[in-house]
Amino acid sequence: MPDKDATPTLANCKDPGETDKKGQEATLRAAGDSLRQELDKQITDDLVKTNQGLMTARREQTRLLEALGDESDFSKSLLDTAQVIVLLLDRDAKISYFNSYFEALTGYSLDEGKGRDWVATFLPERDRVRFRDLFDLAILDIPMKGNINTVLTKGGSEREIEWSAKTLKDAAGEILGLLCSGVDVTELKKTENWFQTLVGSVQDALVSIDGQGRIDMFNPAAERMFGYLRGEVAGKPVTLLMPEPYASEHHGYIERYERTRGPHAIGRIRTVSGKRKDGTNFPIELSVTEVSTHNETHYAAFIRDISEKSRMANQLRESERLAAIGTTAAKIGHEIANPLNGLYLNAQLLEQRLARQEPPPSEIVVKVAGSMRREILRLNRLLQDFRSLGRQEKYDMQPVLLSDLIEEIAEVEKAQWEAKGIGYRQRLPGDMSPQSVDRDKLKQALLNVLKNAAEAMPGGGFLTIEASNDEDATVIEIGDTGAGISPDIDVFEPFVTTKPQGTGLGLMIARQIVAAHGGSMTCTTHPGKGTTFRISLPRK
Repeated sequence: MPDKDATPTLANCKDPGETDKKGQEATLRAAGDSLRQELDKQITDDLVKTNQGLMTARREQTRLLEALGDESDFSKSLLDTAQVIVLLLDRDAKISYFNSYFEALTGYSLDEGKGRDWVATFLPERDRVRFRDLFDLAILDIPMKGNINTVLTKGGSEREIEWSAKTLKDAAGEILGLLCSGVDVTELKKTENWFQTLVGSVQDALVSIDGQGRIDMFNPAAERMFGYLRGEVAGKPVTLLMPEPYASEHHGYIERYERTRGPHAIGRIRTVSGKRKDGTNFPIELSVTEVSTHNETHYAAFIRDISEKSRMANQLRESERLAAIGTTAAKIGHEIANPLNGLYLNAQLLEQRLARQEPPPSEIVVKVAGSMRREILRLNRLLQDFRSLGRQEKYDMQPVLLSDLIEEIAEVEKAQWEAKGIGYRQRLPGDMSPQSVDRDKLKQALLNVLKNAAEAMPGGGFLTIEASNDEDATVIEIGDTGAGISPDIDVFEPFVTTKPQGTGLGLMIARQIVAAHGGSMTCTTHPGKGTTFRISLPRK
């Protein structure tokens, strides 16, 4: 019989569908709880990681800020300690910043200068227009470098500054202002000015060339000496100033020195020749030295014109030679003069007796006797001239108007010139003043030159006498239109003459007289056209 307890009732009897639903709900709740726990854990982990990242980022930010602060301090320290001006100008040339070096240089603090107009505050009046022009270009983003202008200090003194400038721009590329850096070149400019003054004031020529032999320095003394302006020779070969053979040999000198360093021409004083712009050569003393700068080699030459020195040396040699001639003349003059005078008297006596002889002697005998007398007379004149070279003449210096002396000589000689078909012209300045000369001896010198000029025109010609005054001397030029003189003949040499009847001593004596007056006498000749003698007498 079945258990009564097992009999189902309405109270404990459940619907199977309901039971399954509740189980599913429990399962879902359990899964949701598990999912929430997992999400919470994930969120917590992400928050922890995010927080750690933020903390790391904050620490990095702090480190970067500290580093930036250190870098800013370093940059400021660098700007303050650099021995270079750092200047920041806005677009209107107003001061935004300058460093401590500029403060120390000018005496202005940044607080005093900030916001002020740069031009009105720091530039002298003479530089303001030029700076405005340069600033207008620079602010257009045109780089500026190497411009030098004067900056006024607070105390009123001036400093020479060499500037470089560059524009400052924002992130969008818009120009904010001008960043300028400057170097104080005041002392350098002083040194340069001193050097230029020194170079410009020395009496010796200073010529410098680069490694290719091109002229890069040519001082005023060189301009005066060679006749070129600096602009005419700058960049041209230095051989322009050299006659041959020096011009052709110059490159070899430099090449040999650079190869052997042997001082054949470098480092020594040499006597050579220079060539002026007009083509004339003149003696010079030359000293060349090597100058190395910025890995470049230059050669500087100090040049001295020794024309006057050579002239004086020649004059001294001439005086010594005349003294030797005089000594010889003094020794033999007496011995020759007395017999020569006796021969002349006998020749005259012989001519007289031949003239009275009956029957008259042959024509050839008379001719020989006359020729013998004339030759003895010529030898006697030659001896007198020869002895006059060695005599210690005394000069009686008196004020003489040279124009009157020249006219007096011309008046006496004019008749002889006309007889030989020689025309005459004189040009004498009206403002000639008396000069201290020995009238008789200077007259002798002028006569010797005038006779020489007249004898150079046996077939006629034209004779000129011109006088002029310069700052230091009176110059007398005597010219003829004769055949001229051969270039290989020195007319001032004793016994040198181009005329059959000349002794070859007249011009030498004339130059000796002029030299005794402190003057000089030269000769310029053009074969086939004539000769001009130039006498220069100091105006003392």
